Amino acid sequence: MSQPTSPLRTAIRGLLGLVGVVCLGVGSPAALSAQQQMEVGTCRVLPGTRNAVGRTVGGARVIYLSRPRLACDGGIRIDADSMVTFEATGFNQLIGNVFFEDQTRRLISANARYFDQVGRLEADGDVSLTDKDSGNVVEGQNLLYLRAGYGRDQEELTVWGGRTHALLYPGSQEEAPDSAAPARRPYDVTANRIFLRGQAYVQASGEVEVLRDSLNAFADTLRYDQERERLLLDVDALVDQDAYDLSGNQILLVLPGDTIRQVEARGDGHLLGEELDLEAPFIRLGFTAGALNGLWASPLHPGQELEMTSGFRTLPAVLDSADTRRPEARSTDFHIVADSLEVDAPEEKLQELFAVGSARAVSTARDSLNTPETPEIIRRDWMEGDTVVAFFDEAESSGSDSTTYVLRQLEARGTAASLYRMEPDSAAAEEAEPDTVAGVTEEEPPGVDPEQAAEPEAGEEETMVLTRGLEPAVHYVTAEVIVIFFLDGQVDRMEVRGLKQGIHLDPTGRTRGIVAQGDGGGP
Repeated sequence: MSQPTSPLRTAIRGLLGLVGVVCLGVGSPAALSAQQQMEVGTCRVLPGTRNAVGRTVGGARVIYLSRPRLACDGGIRIDADSMVTFEATGFNQLIGNVFFEDQTRRLISANARYFDQVGRLEADGDVSLTDKDSGNVVEGQNLLYLRAGYGRDQEELTVWGGRTHALLYPGSQEEAPDSAAPARRPYDVTANRIFLRGQAYVQASGEVEVLRDSLNAFADTLRYDQERERLLLDVDALVDQDAYDLSGNQILLVLPGDTIRQVEARGDGHLLGEELDLEAPFIRLGFTAGALNGLWASPLHPGQELEMTSGFRTLPAVLDSADTRRPEARSTDFHIVADSLEVDAPEEKLQELFAVGSARAVSTARDSLNTPETPEIIRRDWMEGDTVVAFFDEAESSGSDSTTYVLRQLEARGTAASLYRMEPDSAAAEEAEPDTVAGVTEEEPPGVDPEQAAEPEAGEEETMVLTRGLEPAVHYVTAEVIVIFFLDGQVDRMEVRGLKQGIHLDPTGRTRGIVAQGDGGGP
């Protein structure tokens, strides 16, 4: 079965044809004349080539060229400090300042070796390979090129040694738009090893870094399939964008038309933005015209299919507990956990957060109501329901370039429950009787000399006098729907629809009415 003929192979055959021209006798060196420079078959010896020597070694011809400067058919150019060609084995060695160029590629290296019979090219020493069709550039200390055929349906290229570097352009230069359109933007990849198959598949491994516009990505391994328009970051993956950081065991980027449409973090996912801190085993971000428009977070599920660069991977029937934990979202004022979370943010503007499945939202906005003696059970306002929805508004501009948001409304639906605190009534607090608790004296008891109170004798316990009424009133309800409205980050009012139970505890002893709408029979 005949193998495909490459431009390099054609050039080497031309060099072998040089033997019949430059060899004046077996084992005799020959200098090149001007006439001989024009008669070398497919290759032409250019000025600057010093000499060529042909010898027969063990019945096989060997050519030695000093400072070869060769131009061959097909637009091939070969330069080096020296070159040795072995006709019988098809082994060709270029030594020192190697330069090879054909219609599609340009190779620069310190040394190169080409095995014609198996289609193998090796190069070492400050290697740089440029693909003229795509514009791709790969650089490293060592290069291995395997020609298509010989059991390979596509050519393969591997570069390694030190920190390899590549500029990879999606598409080809022939597909580039006219000069008035934006220039093609490459993926700038740095890794310990870079592998390319054909014109469409790239794999980088070992401390991979990817830069492109505002995208910074890091992982142990990168796989990019240009035909399927998928880029996968594997093991300790991180995508660093201007508006957020996304990390996970794996991150998949869907890139139709060279524009980010979807990003998925799988396993130990963590999204950190200016207004949201989200942790979940699975996080999916959606984009429109390159702008984030929303996200969805959930656990991973046994048997779930995850898209890869080529095909899908099915998760096993048994997963680690870390992969099945529920997603959690935190912001400045609240913490939400549920079976799944969905954020609606059209044009990168945060509007709504949906927590679905045994959802619980805890507010930290009014921690100032707590005292050291506040019981743990009432130190936070919280809301539960089958679904909890948070609504946001943009905060008034503070002169900063970044947009901030405030919570406008919090709503629980289906088996809803809520606990929130009311600020203590100062007038009622003044009327309340004091309590004495072991601790530091806040107010001296009657009949105690202030100086003695300030310096208790050894073994004498200090006392603290608390005034009942300083603790907030506690309001607890269960209903079909509970809605809490916020104003300037503070609770403004509360609506209850389909009230089932309502309890109000006021440490001042005063009774306050339950703020509720409906008679308990429905919304």
